[in-house]
Amino acid sequence: MPDTVPVPTVAMAGTDQVMDVSYAIQALAPLMHMHTLDFAGTGHDTYVHTGLQALAYLRNRSALIWPALWSLGLKAELLELVYRLHLSMAYQTRPEYHQAILLINTQRILVLAPNNVFNARAVCINPFIDLSTKYDVVLATTKAAKRNNDDVAMSVLLWELCQILLLGGGGPTFKKSIIDHIVHHGITYTTHSCSWGGHFIMGHRREVMWRCVGAAEGLKAQSEGDVFSAFTSEEHLQSQVIHVTCDACMQLTRPSKISRCQACLQVKYCSTECQIFHWMRVHSTECPAGNTLPIIEDLQQK
Repeated sequence: MPDTVPVPTVAMAGTDQVMDVSYAIQALAPLMHMHTLDFAGTGHDTYVHTGLQALAYLRNRSALIWPALWSLGLKAELLELVYRLHLSMAYQTRPEYHQAILLINTQRILVLAPNNVFNARAVCINPFIDLSTKYDVVLATTKAAKRNNDDVAMSVLLWELCQILLLGGGGPTFKKSIIDHIVHHGITYTTHSCSWGGHFIMGHRREVMWRCVGAAEGLKAQSEGDVFSAFTSEEHLQSQVIHVTCDACMQLTRPSKISRCQACLQVKYCSTECQIFHWMRVHSTECPAGNTLPIIEDLQQK
């Protein structure tokens, strides 16, 4: 038997590894702090300041931090992307103060992750980015979302793409058939996404959806070909929601739910109740087709 009992040795982390962990913690710590703040409320300024400080640290100490993160299986580019996406969300809550810096942030994210859905939305709302660039970014991101079967992303991106086309981002004209196609699939994806709350994840812009649905309905009433000139402004496009607005209660209504006065086929309603109410109060004296009270009586008997 040996005279001594062997003592097990414990592998100690080398100085380099300890330093790598230290640098990684310093790079990640601001992100953990940001998660405790309300970026849309009173914590907004601190949130933005913390994120910008973290980006400055990644940039100024890159020679040390990047290899340190790499040694631990992390990529500095991905960490930078996470910080920038967080900042984009904060910037979008107060766009009047952050449009210029949001543009810089958005352009950098396009380099780090060209098909990032959240960044595509930031591109859409930034007035400093021209429509043709928005079209290229959103089209590429939509194709990527389609390949990935990302229904939530599709429920947002299709409406943004449709609005960009209607405003001339794809050229001075657009095809009615393409708008109909996008609107049809947009409604399908949105219905599916909203059924389980997916629209809350992406911050679905409902006003964009209604503009597109209204424009598609307005185009259906025009039979002169498939090619139309783009709308001149968002205000011009916004006026198209009249085509999906109930003339009684002014509620926005999907085309499949809209009913019309069976006499003139011009006045729109979201329900039988609205049609009867509007007839009794207004339309019975204004209907260009004349008195159609028997139609209302038939509705009341159903």
